[in-house]
Amino acid sequence: MFRFLCIFVACAVGVAAEQDGKGDEAWEKYSPADGGFNVSFPKKPLVKEPSAATGNLHVAAVQRAAADELGFICQWKVTDKAFESKEVERAYLKGQQQGMMKGIKGKLIEEKEITTDGFLGLDFLVQANNMSLRSRSYVSGKRLVTLMVIGKDVDSVRSESAKKFLESFKESK
Repeated sequence: MFRFLCIFVACAVGVAAEQDGKGDEAWEKYSPADGGFNVSFPKKPLVKEPSAATGNLHVAAVQRAAADELGFICQWKVTDKAFESKEVERAYLKGQQQGMMKGIKGKLIEEKEITTDGFLGLDFLVQANNMSLRSRSYVSGKRLVTLMVIGKDVDSVRSESAKKFLESFKESK
């Protein structure tokens, strides 16, 4: 699990930008054909199909062009079967959080359990020496989805643009 999470964070940081504070340009809706969800990015995301380089995750991201900008990442995959219980889902989400913290050598600032459309999720913020990461991860049946915002500090990943991205996640019907 740790190897998977390190690839997850490394890929996210490598792929992950935004023009925070530069107006509310039209955001792009990303709706993968077989994903069962949609999420909005501040501009058209770069999409990478699952491969060994992405940890076998689908990745859509808007890259950081400079250290003072935000990076936006959506990573997801569909598993062979759903988790057996809410307890197992919680354990998976906590393991993912721990892996991200370890991967960026960060400290947990805050966390809260969330739900969307009845699916369990975890929202957390991690701070490292030169960056902050805010993540919302969901277990949606057989679908695992993680949204991340990467910025220079805690305030940046709590910005209105970060909030707009994280709150844009919707299940497709």
